Amino acid sequence: KAMTKDMVFTDDTVARLPSGDLNIRYTGAPLKDKNGKITGAIEYILDISEEVNAVAEVMTLIEAGIHGNLKARGNPDNFTISGFKKIIQGFNEILNEITRPVNEALRVSQSYARYQFSDRMDPHLDVMGDWVEFKEALNNISTQVSAAVQLINIRVGDLTSAAGEVNASIEEVTAGTQQISQNTSTVSQNSRSGSEGILQILKAMEDLSQVIEAVAHRADSVSSSSQRANDHAKTGIELAKRSEMTMGEITSSTEQVDTLIKDINGQMNEIGKIIRMISDIANQTNLLTLNAAIEAARAGDAGRGFAVVAAEVKALAQDSRKSAENITDLISNLQAKAKKATEAIDKTSIVVREGSDSLTETLSEFNQIAESIELITTNMMDVATASEEQAASIEEMTAGIQELSDLISINANESENAAAAAEETSASMSHISEIMNDVVVIVESITGEMNKFKI
Repeated sequence: KAMTKDMVFTDDTVARLPSGDLNIRYTGAPLKDKNGKITGAIEYILDISEEVNAVAEVMTLIEAGIHGNLKARGNPDNFTISGFKKIIQGFNEILNEITRPVNEALRVSQSYARYQFSDRMDPHLDVMGDWVEFKEALNNISTQVSAAVQLINIRVGDLTSAAGEVNASIEEVTAGTQQISQNTSTVSQNSRSGSEGILQILKAMEDLSQVIEAVAHRADSVSSSSQRANDHAKTGIELAKRSEMTMGEITSSTEQVDTLIKDINGQMNEIGKIIRMISDIANQTNLLTLNAAIEAARAGDAGRGFAVVAAEVKALAQDSRKSAENITDLISNLQAKAKKATEAIDKTSIVVREGSDSLTETLSEFNQIAESIELITTNMMDVATASEEQAASIEEMTAGIQELSDLISINANESENAAAAAEETSASMSHISEIMNDVVVIVESITGEMNKFKI
């Protein structure tokens, strides 16, 4: 084939030898001269017994794995070629790595089968790759199932409590329906009696409506009077404000007069100083005229004319002194009167201030009165409005009570029907009570089964 097809030819076959069959790989390659002409062929035969045995060993392991026999292992000592030996060793290691998490998962699954959902895969089990997700998934199953079982236990407990409460409620409802049956008969009788009371209430409502209308009318009158009083109060406020302004002007004028009088007192004090000075000059002049008269007398006839002049000067000095004394008396009187005027002005200022304060308080009171009157007016308007609304409400209540009277008559008839229905309800509740007893038995059975789970 190699020479005919001019190609390298390889094939695996079995050599039939006297000592037994031998697995070989035959290779033939064409030989060519320097011109490229095929002149012959070279043959090469390779013993592939270990390769065939290695493939057979691997297929055996694969077949065992397919059938779930994960305990099967290859024997690498059957091979002398290191490559085949490593292949078998590698398969064994793969199976070991698969078997460890599978065996652990089997252990955990067997625990789950015994309701032991608290069990988890060994945390010290070192896994890699997809086995990590497998380990987490199996542990998560335990967590989720535990949570679900715990929730179911809680719900079953709640259901047990609810069933007990329902049974108690059914007993109460049964007793209540019996009581209702009795009460409806009583209600029917009372409804008949209540119709007469309703008629009396209707009459009282009509009287109350008339009273409310009268209250509304009086409230309108009071509101009008309050409005007029409010107008007068506002007028009083305006007048009080004007008086307050006038009192302020009086206070200002009084302060100006007081200032002027004080100035006059100061000027009169200066005049008094001048008068005292004139009196001193007059006294000195008298002494001078006395000395002049003495000197004129010593001069005799020569000093007679000088003595006349000295006498006149003396008389003038005496007149000046008398005038100064009179002026002093006048100034003293003026100062006394000015002092009284100042005192009177001070008192007037005090009175004016007190009057201004009183007027301010009066103005404040007027404002409060006005606010109170406005509040009264508003309240009375509200009362009038409320009275009108109450009148309308009473009319509606009257109509409602009339309807109630009709309903009471209807209820009297319905109460008789309700008594019969209550008896039927009592019979139904007895049947429901039997069903709830069955539910309690079922719940107890579920509780017993759920207690098998260990979470």
